Amino acid sequence: MWANDEHGSVKRLLDRTGDPRKPALGTIARDEVSIASARGKVILCALFSHAPRNLLNGDKIVPDELFGDGTHEVMLRIVRPRVSELGSMIGNRLLHPSVDVAPSRLVRECNDEGALASHGIDRASQRALRQGGQSDVETFLKRRAEVLEEWIVQFVDARAEWERPDTPPVKALVQRKKAS
Repeated sequence: MWANDEHGSVKRLLDRTGDPRKPALGTIARDEVSIASARGKVILCALFSHAPRNLLNGDKIVPDELFGDGTHEVMLRIVRPRVSELGSMIGNRLLHPSVDVAPSRLVRECNDEGALASHGIDRASQRALRQGGQSDVETFLKRRAEVLEEWIVQFVDARAEWERPDTPPVKALVQRKKAS
């Protein structure tokens, strides 16, 4: 009865998974997320979709080179986590190869506006980080979290097809009716 019924199998699988709801992603850059998790991998893909550039030389960061040794030291902490409530969240992480310069210094000293923008950092955010006070660092992290949240939501929405129907195509319905 279920042999060779691909659409029926998919329908039964979808019925078992429940009602597909769009996940709440509005605060994802303010959540603690492991890049080893599925959610973390989606975040990495969203960040890569903006073609991040090396803050030292402006070169595009190539995933194969960045992940050559796994995901260890791929998402560098910009400031010490205890400096801010947002310190342990994705907005405080920089997708960048590890270099002999502290990530916060990379951001503070970068003069390439395009390279900064490829990491979700505008000049006002950079100025806030340069100021270095606790409220300035908080401002930097909040502004960056807002940008990254928008990037992640747009990335997921563009690929998820939330409103697409899960029903089988008409051809499959007609073939099923013929077989009975």
